Amino acid sequence: MIAHSCGAAHARALDRRHVRIVQGDGISVPLDRLCRRLAAEVGYAT
Repeated sequence: MIAHSCGAAHARALDRRHVRIVQGDGISVPLDRLCRRLAAEVGYAT
């Protein structure tokens, strides 16, 4: 049920695009964008 409400056909299809993180300032950021930014800050390729 959760997968369907997130726009995925089944639970295994869920990935970072389906998750949002609420920051300390109250703004939600997509997890895939947050992971790219963190990877760039520490020097990892995604």
